[in-house]
Amino acid sequence: MYPDQKKNEGREKNNIKEEEKEKYPVGEVKSEHGKVKKQKKEKDKSPKQNTGDLGLNTLIDQNDSKKKQKKKKENDKKKEKKKEKKAKNKKPNNNDWIDHKAIRIRDHCREPLNMYRTCYERKVDPSNNLVDDQLQLRTPFVQPYIGHDEWMVSDSMHIALSEFADILSDGHVSCKSMIDMEELTLKYLKDNIGNEDTFTPVCLFVKDSAIDSTPIQGFGKIMTSVVLYVDVVFAFKKKFVHEIEHPSRNLQGLRHHHLRLLGRRGVSRRNFGSCCSGRAINSKGAPGSAKCSGVGSNKCTRKVKKNPRSLLNVDSLPDFFEIEFTIVLSSYTEYKPVETRAILDAKNTEDVAVCAVNRYIQINFDLSFSCNVYLDHDCADNEDIHIKEGSGCEANLSSGVPTELRTAMPIHRESEVTLSGYCFMRELTN
Repeated sequence: MYPDQKKNEGREKNNIKEEEKEKYPVGEVKSEHGKVKKQKKEKDKSPKQNTGDLGLNTLIDQNDSKKKQKKKKENDKKKEKKKEKKAKNKKPNNNDWIDHKAIRIRDHCREPLNMYRTCYERKVDPSNNLVDDQLQLRTPFVQPYIGHDEWMVSDSMHIALSEFADILSDGHVSCKSMIDMEELTLKYLKDNIGNEDTFTPVCLFVKDSAIDSTPIQGFGKIMTSVVLYVDVVFAFKKKFVHEIEHPSRNLQGLRHHHLRLLGRRGVSRRNFGSCCSGRAINSKGAPGSAKCSGVGSNKCTRKVKKNPRSLLNVDSLPDFFEIEFTIVLSSYTEYKPVETRAILDAKNTEDVAVCAVNRYIQINFDLSFSCNVYLDHDCADNEDIHIKEGSGCEANLSSGVPTELRTAMPIHRESEVTLSGYCFMRELTN
């Protein structure tokens, strides 16, 4: 073919294409091959039908749908796992959540999970709608709510109950008695010390206990001392902590008698909480702790009685405000104490029980107190009873000669007693 003919044929083809473009809309092709392509595209866009003819596109679509289903199942499983995890970590303040395992551990006094065995659900917690604080019985061993303007403060003390008994005790405090004492003592402290603007007790845990019994010679009675070693947890307002720990910086915020009672150096929050608790627990006439001489009782005591409406649906116990602790225990527990004492900074629970029972007999029945017992059980640290230095008790003990130690009927304030033939001793009170 000649070059001129090729050029002419090329021009004719170009003219035909231009005519086709003018004749047919964009996307349509006159050739049959183009129409088939268009039909396939339209077929792909239309809903798929089960024709039995599994083409390449159909297989791809099926694989895609399987992948989507698999991915959906995986996402559903992840969502279920998240729900389960959320349920486990669910905040136990909700009324519909009960921790049965923790309740069994608490009710049977098994190895405790932590010190939060008996605590309050607090009305200041935004996750609940409580009218007043109530015991957290559905979910024990959960740390109580502490607000952003509060500090959690904890301290330990011994609570000694002195009572008369018919028989010598076996030295065992039952599980029920421990739980009852936790609940009752926590409520008693909350009803008698602190307030919403200063501090409030939120937890109480009995971590050790001991009992000691001694016959009272010549009286036909047995004196028993039940001692509980407890941890008390408080929620202290940060503003109040600053006020009691640094009173000299808050001269305008404190009255003169507050400054005089707290002292210029202030009182630590731990000492303040334990001393206020001790003041509430100590029965009338019972000596207090020497370390609490700088803590004013007017800062401890709750001033106003609760509104009766706030007691609705909280618990079945009344308000214990300004009721003596011995009366409360006699009414709501198996114990009938004639005296209750809070002993701070004691070292050994069993020694506290021995010292406490001997101290009560000595003061109230004017009977001798063996220096051997006194020194062996370190009553100076375990019962706030102190022998005057140079009394000769230590010398008599080292020589092996039994020596007796006596006190006068009952001791108030700091005093020293001299009895012929006996050791000197003094008992520190506030």
